[in-house]
Amino acid sequence: MADGADPDTLLSQLRALRQPAQAVQQVTQAQIDEDRRWIAKLMLWTFCIASGVVLVAIPILAATDTAQWEPVSKSMLAVVAQVLLPVVTLVIGFYFRNEQR
Repeated sequence: MADGADPDTLLSQLRALRQPAQAVQQVTQAQIDEDRRWIAKLMLWTFCIASGVVLVAIPILAATDTAQWEPVSKSMLAVVAQVLLPVVTLVIGFYFRNEQR
C-alpha cells in the first residue's frame, strides 16, 4: 500500500461505517411499515363504519319515511360502492404490493 494502511484495517473501518447506515435504514423501514399499517387500518375501519351506518340507516329510513327511503338508500349505497370501496381497494393493494418488496 502506498500510504502504509493495512487492508484488514481498512476493511474493518468500512464495515464499521456500514453498520450505522444499515441501522438507520432498518429504523426508516420500520417506520414506513408502521405508517402503512396505520393507513390500512384507518381505511378498513372507515369502510366498515360507513357500511354499518348505511346498513342501519336504510331500514330506519324505510320505517320512518316510506316515500323517500328508496332514493336516499340508493345514494347511500352508491357512496359506499363507488367512493369508499375503490379507495379501500387501492390502499390495501398498495399495502400488500409494498409488503412483497
